[in-house]
This record gives sequence, C-alpha cells and structure tokens, in this order.
Amino acid sequence: MERVAQFESVSRQQFYNDMSDNFAIADVESENVYRNVRMPKRATSGSAGYDFYIPFNLELSAGKSVRIPTGVRCRMNPGWVLQIFPRSSLGFKYKVQLDNTVGIIDSDYYNAVNEGHIIIKITNHSDTTLSLKAGDRFAQGIFVRYGITFDDETTDIRTGGFGSTDKTEVYIEKRDMPGDDFIWTFENSDPEIAEVVITEQGNDREKENIFRFRFTGLKKGETQVRLVHRKADEDLIDSEQVFRVVVNDKKEVTLM
Repeated sequence: MERVAQFESVSRQQFYNDMSDNFAIADVESENVYRNVRMPKRATSGSAGYDFYIPFNLELSAGKSVRIPTGVRCRMNPGWVLQIFPRSSLGFKYKVQLDNTVGIIDSDYYNAVNEGHIIIKITNHSDTTLSLKAGDRFAQGIFVRYGITFDDETTDIRTGGFGSTDKTEVYIEKRDMPGDDFIWTFENSDPEIAEVVITEQGNDREKENIFRFRFTGLKKGETQVRLVHRKADEDLIDSEQVFRVVVNDKKEVTLM
C-alpha cells in the first residue's frame, strides 16, 4: 500500500477562529474543544476510509445544517486528492449528506491562508435530531490518485482558504446569538479597491442570526479588510479576522 499523506492539527488560533465563525463560544471553550481534536484513522487494515472525529458535542435538528471544524489539515503528495464522505451509518439512519455531496481536499489546500483546515458541512435530512458526542466518527476520507490532460499548462498557486474563490463577488457568513449586544463591523483600508457590504440575513438556523459580508471588486489592486465582532458602543472585542482582498484586472475578487 502506497503511503501518500499525513494528517496534522491546525494551530490553536486557527481552530479558535473557525470555531467562533461557526459557533457562539468563548476562547476558553474552544481551548477545551481543541484538546479533543483527533487525527483521522482507519478502523481496520482493509479499510479504505479514514474516519473523522467530531471534537465537540452536537445536536443537529431535523433539516438543519452545520459546518464542523475538525481541527485537522492534510499534507499530501502531488497527484493525490482527499475525498470526504459522510459515514455510511449516519447516511442510512439520518440521511446525512455533505452539502457539496463529496468534499474535495486538494493537495495545495494545505498551504491555504486558513492552514488548510478541513471544515465539513453536513445536513440532517431525517425527521429526528442527530446527536453526536465528542470523539464520535461522523465522516470518512479516502485518498484518490488523479490525472491531468496532456495540454494542461495550469501554473496558478492557491492562496485563498475555505470559501475563497475568483468571482466578481465573494460572500462570507458570520453568526451570533439573537438578543446579544454584540455587533459585526468592518474596516476597509482602501474602499476604492473593493466594496464591502454587510447585511442581516435573518434567522435561517435555530437560535442563530446570520450576517453576510459581500466583497465586490471595483478596480485592480489590494486592500485589507478587518471584520470585528464587538460589544455595541464599547471597545470590547469578542473576535476579529483580517482578510487580504485582491482584485484582478477583470474585477474578480480573491480573499486571502
């Protein structure tokens, strides 16, 4: 059997950032969850899939979706890809599916700005609540060799992380709990390069307010955008994230 990859933990800070992006928890809770991060493993010597373990307790209501930060990144040999699937037992019992059907982790994702953090979004399509405990297996990854065409001359290098793309508009979702006195704000170092707009998308997940930041390219160049979750009318900052926003000559936007 050819050995082609190595799983590793992302840094504590990266894990904190991605947990706070998806769940309203404090850093101390993220630290406790970070201790539960486990590297994917195969169940038997004949298993093709590496089981991914959820590092925290989760109750996922019927029809709801969630993005699960695994705390894991993967270093792979060139020419290989890691494909992510839900565990078959969850599929049979809860009709659990990945929102993009099959997750594709490219070898160069390891070098992305988010450290190549593998974040798995699942949806519970059953009519009952899915309960997972920290340490439960919920997804599996399989390494697959791939080929390219004879005339392929691609030389571009990945820089963006999860959700980054080259489009005229790029969106990022942020969440918080309804009724709290924290607000989302942003600082844009050069509004002439990229326009940033924040809109409240309402409550499309149980007990969560969803906000959406829209990045639109205005002219070629670079700007820095700082997203801040802070207490209203105070200097107290709960979390922040800084993006390098690059706009090319086609007004396409990439977040780094």
